[in-house]
Amino acid sequence: MSRTRTRLAAGSLAAGLLLPLLTAVSAAPATAAAELGAALVRTVDLSALDPPLPDPSGIAYAADRDRLLVVDGEVDEMPVFDGANLFEITRSGTLTDRGLTNPPTKEPVGVSHDPGSGHAFVVDDDQQRVHIFDPGPDGRFATADDVRTWFSTGAFGSTDPEDVAFHPRTGEVFVLEGTDNDIHRVSPGPNGVFDGVAPAGDDVAVEFDVLGLGIRDPEGIGVHPARDTLLVADFTTGRVYELNREIMLVNTIDISASGQTKAAGVAVAPATGDPGRLNLYIVDRGVDNDTDPDENDGKMYEMSVDLPPIPNLAPVPQAGRDVASHLTDPLTLRGAVRDDGGPAPVSVTWSQVSGPGTAAFADATAAATSVSFSATGTYVLRLTASDSALSASDDVAVTVLADGAPIPLNIPVAKAFDDVEQPPTGYVDWLGRSLNIPNAGGTAQTIGLRFDGLDVPPGSTITSASVQFTSARSGSAAASVQVRAVAEDDTPTFATTPGSVGARPRTRASVTWNPPAWSGAGQAGEAQRTAELKTLVQEVVDRPGWARGNAIAFVMTGSGERAAQSHDGGTAPVLHLSYVAGGTPPAQPIAFRAAAHTVGNTTSASVTVPPSVQSGDGMLLFATLNTASAAVTGPTGVIGWTQIADFTTGSARTLVWKKTAVAGDAGGALTLELSPITKIGLQLVAYGGTSSADPVAAVATRSETASTTSHTGPAVEVGEPGGWLVSYWADKSSVTTGWTPPAGVVVRDGVAGSGSGRITALLADSGGAVPAGTAGGLTATTDGSSRAASVSVLLAPER
Repeated sequence: MSRTRTRLAAGSLAAGLLLPLLTAVSAAPATAAAELGAALVRTVDLSALDPPLPDPSGIAYAADRDRLLVVDGEVDEMPVFDGANLFEITRSGTLTDRGLTNPPTKEPVGVSHDPGSGHAFVVDDDQQRVHIFDPGPDGRFATADDVRTWFSTGAFGSTDPEDVAFHPRTGEVFVLEGTDNDIHRVSPGPNGVFDGVAPAGDDVAVEFDVLGLGIRDPEGIGVHPARDTLLVADFTTGRVYELNREIMLVNTIDISASGQTKAAGVAVAPATGDPGRLNLYIVDRGVDNDTDPDENDGKMYEMSVDLPPIPNLAPVPQAGRDVASHLTDPLTLRGAVRDDGGPAPVSVTWSQVSGPGTAAFADATAAATSVSFSATGTYVLRLTASDSALSASDDVAVTVLADGAPIPLNIPVAKAFDDVEQPPTGYVDWLGRSLNIPNAGGTAQTIGLRFDGLDVPPGSTITSASVQFTSARSGSAAASVQVRAVAEDDTPTFATTPGSVGARPRTRASVTWNPPAWSGAGQAGEAQRTAELKTLVQEVVDRPGWARGNAIAFVMTGSGERAAQSHDGGTAPVLHLSYVAGGTPPAQPIAFRAAAHTVGNTTSASVTVPPSVQSGDGMLLFATLNTASAAVTGPTGVIGWTQIADFTTGSARTLVWKKTAVAGDAGGALTLELSPITKIGLQLVAYGGTSSADPVAAVATRSETASTTSHTGPAVEVGEPGGWLVSYWADKSSVTTGWTPPAGVVVRDGVAGSGSGRITALLADSGGAVPAGTAGGLTATTDGSSRAASVSVLLAPER
């Protein structure tokens, strides 16, 4: 079964990519939350118990036995370990029982309790599982007679589950994701048991992003039984956040009075001094054992807070992520609204905020509807929701394109485990704030990048694809990156298990990317963009099992290093791609891509292919030498050139080559070897949209026999419209210092040498398609009289 799961920024919901089984939504904005303070009632030194709890990582209240269940996910790694990692204690902190959760888990980082069934839920962040303990005849948890089952959290995108909370009223489980600041609401399916999402079971999972609520490092989650709300503990902000079932912020509770270091779990239970009152019980890991392997400083805090009545909260409309569509294709809008249920049923309205034409909604009062547009351009649509007392709105931008135009998509890395490094040990590292591509200093490694939720239908043609990075620091040493895609229909997120990146099957197609120097941090330009990757994406999209909304991943290896920001380091990598659904994509018009040159007196003239050049671009290389007798070898380095002109003008020699760029050309250096030392002007120009069969439709040359300041180039015949004319003029002269182009051309490059017999040259083009008939015959002028060589090249468009 195909999965579709999309992680979104606050205030948006994926349009057209949602399945009932597995969905993702943003958290409601914190507009009505009260700021409260909790008072410290007592501190219990869990490290003083026998055996001690040095790193308590989760807590829950079992009302049927009036005990707190506390788990310690690190104690087995420490000298004080005494065969137990799940403990029962009284509310005042007396140890009454203990057990061992291993097997099946030696890393119990969170715990919850179902008062109806008596089951305990224990989460393991290494295994990415929730284990369910049904106490056996002895009635004790984590003993030999327990019946133990489990379900995967990784299957619904929770790769770092920190805690779990069972909701008694709804029968749901809420899994807290630490790395990605998420809460996953999991409901048992028709079979009534927690057995995982499909294909393992029939559970339903919905993902909520809580970063927008101000939650920075969630470690613990519990349920307030009297209010049917969730409580999330965040040690970084020093607060507990009260949320409703729809993950709308109700209250924020300051717990700084506890002096907590690393609050890791929260529960609600009767107060020790007043059983009629409910207090918070928070466990604190203190110093991590990774920092001090002998630490023993676990604590529990009882805290009191007066919670006001839960107010009416404004509904949260979600219009969807920004999309592109074709003019004659009605766009399906799958808006959504979350609300707390009062005081009246929510009503919704779609409206047009801006745009070049008219947006016509099929039903403007339905969150899910369709819309048609009267003209191409960018529109802003608004979804407004009201519960009769409060209202809110959310906007979506729609880019309406001409029919047949490629649809652009921009998909960022959405999970911490979706951009990772795999060093030689095989264990995957996801914690860094930067990605060292492809190697880390002298350590060879494998990079994994995964992009989820590609809204690309089966049978589509990929017209462009590249990954945009943002630099984390400078780097100028040579680097060569080999890129392949993972050859799977819907590749899952990476895991910490050995070989999670390197062992995945890869596409036959590969691309070499030679990134130029990065001069500093925070750069996100052409230098930080990969070479063209459309062949890799196409191979995956062409797989029989590809479905709209699937995920794609890339694997990078090679030499050298460039440091890019990761998902956790600031700006995540973004996959930019465009596609045409079904059939053959329409031919794109010719467009100037880039130019480069060198000029000098040398035996080895080199020029670097600009990094913006893409596979399939047509390239022209012009060289004029100040002597016809020099031996010329090449071009080497970037190979595959075909010579289309070689002629002399007086004692000077002009040569022209053509080539269709291939993957790996961008950023590569090409060289002409000269013997003896020779003055040369070497110029390269590249164009997109040229014919893949042959970028050149016609070429003509002209050598002047007398000196003049007016230099008329040759004409070429244009058989079919759509081609561009490239014009080149060059001279060998001791008086020329510059060229003046003819009217109507676009100058792309120019060179001017030095000394006597220097080479001065001008490179220009028509800036657009030339009509059928005759093109060229254009006159450029020099500031001194000379004999010039000129070349006219007609570029052939893709048909």
